[in-house]
Amino acid sequence: MSAPQAVSRRAYRRLRRFGTGVALALLVSGTGAAHASFEFSREAWDSLTDFLAVARAELGQGRVVLGARLDWSQLTPADAVLLFHPGTRVEFTEASSFLTAGGRLAMIDDFGKGDELLRRFHIRRDFAPKPLEMLNDNPSLAVVRPHVHHSPDGLSLRHPIVKQVQQVITNHPAALSTDNHVELTSVLTLEDSKNKQHLFAAIGVIGDGAACGLSPGIPARRNATCGRLFAMGDPSVFINLMMAFDGNRELARGLVRYLVEGDSWGQREGKLYILANEFTQTGQFAGEPGLDRKLESALDDLQQLLDQVRQEGLPGTLTTLSAALLALAVAAWAYRSSGKLYDRRSPRYVAETPLVAQGGAAGRAAVLASPSTDNALIVLELKSATEETLRYALRLPPHSGPGAILASLAQTGAIDTRAQAILSGLFAQMAAAEKAIVGSESLRVPLSSVKQMRDELEAILDQAEKYAGRNHS
Repeated sequence: MSAPQAVSRRAYRRLRRFGTGVALALLVSGTGAAHASFEFSREAWDSLTDFLAVARAELGQGRVVLGARLDWSQLTPADAVLLFHPGTRVEFTEASSFLTAGGRLAMIDDFGKGDELLRRFHIRRDFAPKPLEMLNDNPSLAVVRPHVHHSPDGLSLRHPIVKQVQQVITNHPAALSTDNHVELTSVLTLEDSKNKQHLFAAIGVIGDGAACGLSPGIPARRNATCGRLFAMGDPSVFINLMMAFDGNRELARGLVRYLVEGDSWGQREGKLYILANEFTQTGQFAGEPGLDRKLESALDDLQQLLDQVRQEGLPGTLTTLSAALLALAVAAWAYRSSGKLYDRRSPRYVAETPLVAQGGAAGRAAVLASPSTDNALIVLELKSATEETLRYALRLPPHSGPGAILASLAQTGAIDTRAQAILSGLFAQMAAAEKAIVGSESLRVPLSSVKQMRDELEAILDQAEKYAGRNHS
């Protein structure tokens, strides 16, 4: 049986029926206003209402706290925090204090701001490779399976979270990687077409593992505590559409139980705080912070300000002041240099201009085709061309961004619903590449991922151009 056939046909038929129902519902109800994914306040194919129902069924209504505000001062080591696709930068100082005290935090994110917190714990988010197993021959619907650990006595062990899980169907997943000195407990892995295993979900122990009784033969020390950080590279696993799969639903059950179950240092049985997308943060964990913690928090705030400047630019007043200072510096340089004599140099117009130094399309193509060019730069080129084509097809203003484009596509129906979902995921990947380029960060983008992105964009733009041909005549 081939890898795609290994996926449950019954589960596939359930997803197909569910997806068809979503498409029909959209056609009947009209396009409507654009909305964010991973919401709990509405029933939709991309919301998390089914996951919330599973959590409440497992833990009880009173132990599941859903909100748009995370008050760190209300948390205890017995509690757990579950974050879906955070659009807010998580406070590292508070999260670290919470985990060190024995709390548990789950970060389920692919293209949100969760990577900033994960990097502080030496966990990185990468593009997922082409999977060996996939649903309906679609690499975006990769199949991941529980990681099996073989003990010295020959037993095959799996993490309790995935005890009842055989396979999980993903939706545009991201892979995880770590620094060499970091050891994580693998929970789910993705096998690529070359039979290499990649981390998809893992757990890191925050604290002294030996003191907490995690080392074989070493008893736990009294009053020693260890927190747990769970990381997974695809929040779409738990949207209503994907919860139709038995493995995805069992994973949800196992995760919510694990986050509040007892530990070696004692029973926890706390509350599970669930947040998604944008949320606010208030308070400090475990009371007033000391001087070192205040300093660390201030450095975190400074880093957040620098990130905001990189993304949104300088405020108007500061921009004007910077321009004035730059003008004064240029005037001073001109004054000092006006009387300085320079040696005449030989003319360079006779020298051949390298292709990469030439302007126009030829020079641009040469830069992009250069072996030393980062693939993320090619992704930015695809992003620019895609936005320009779609703005023309939809007759949008010149500076309309991805959000306005997606909203217009949903309203006009220029491309079908499936293409809209794929385009939304591609825009998120392209935004991650743009952020890495602007921030001089390292982002490995395989050439195969670039080619796949190009093919998917060509199909989407073909639909948009046909729409423009019908409506611009």
